[in-house]
Amino acid sequence: MADPEVGAGETGGVPDPERDDATHGSSGNGGRTHALQRPPRRLPKAAEVLAEELRGRILRESKPTGTQLTTEAELIEEHGFSRGTVREALRLLEVEGLIAIRRGPRGGVSVGRPDLSQVSRTLSLLFTLDETPLSEFFEFRKLVEPYAARLTATSATDEARRRLLAYVEAGPDDPEYATNFHRVLAECTPNQILQVILVALHDVLDRHVRLEVIDEREVEAVTEVHRRIARAVMDGKSDAAERLMRRHLEAFEKLLEDQGRLTEPIVPRSRWRS
Repeated sequence: MADPEVGAGETGGVPDPERDDATHGSSGNGGRTHALQRPPRRLPKAAEVLAEELRGRILRESKPTGTQLTTEAELIEEHGFSRGTVREALRLLEVEGLIAIRRGPRGGVSVGRPDLSQVSRTLSLLFTLDETPLSEFFEFRKLVEPYAARLTATSATDEARRRLLAYVEAGPDDPEYATNFHRVLAECTPNQILQVILVALHDVLDRHVRLEVIDEREVEAVTEVHRRIARAVMDGKSDAAERLMRRHLEAFEKLLEDQGRLTEPIVPRSRWRS
């Protein structure tokens, strides 16, 4: 197969029936006709075509992570694309986390598994560029995290609930450790969509907490509240877990409101740190 190097908007001579009808049909207004204005179509690049084919193959075959797939040379021979096109396609899949590439004489392509670290960092960048106010972040957290605590108390496995309790009981009174409690709770939540959303937002949470002025007594109080939430979850007390989480978030929100932070960006651009 040769590389299909087709420019943006080219249709390869295939007529567009919708465009044809709109151009030649009557408008019912004095017999005038109107062309339907549509944006030009961008045909995919060769690398995107190959990446989509490989992506579909990986998903359909459900191979375990680490399974060897192919080599760059085999892909060139099988598909007839240039080395540059194949490498670009593989880079696209590597960025997505669907494959891992090992280079060198014994190199090759193996099945990977996407993680949320890149999504999490992208969300942090997006909110920073948009200067999303901290008040909106708290609005979202108050809607979702109390329910996540309730759901974990009622539906999580015993193993997941024990993991959450062990985390808070073994941990120090440390801001970073306390912040990570919310990630651990998210990972214990039995609803996978809630889990993915909350874990993906953890980088946003971590970045903003590192900017806040929180004294030792407040950190100790937060750690104790986390212990109470974890115990309620462990005991299956869903009402208490939900109530404690909501009050915890409201108390932290009030602290930052008193400091004048709620109307400011979650992470101000001038304070971004990698």
